[in-house]
Amino acid sequence: MQISRKSDYALRAMIYVAAWENDKICSINEISEAE
Repeated sequence: MQISRKSDYALRAMIYVAAWENDKICSINEISEAE
């Protein structure tokens, strides 16, 4: 199954945020550095 690049990035970000265990807000920079 192929998805667009935007959808791929959105899914990766949602997975990262869902796995986030800290009580603070994660930033876009933290998400991009994790990938």
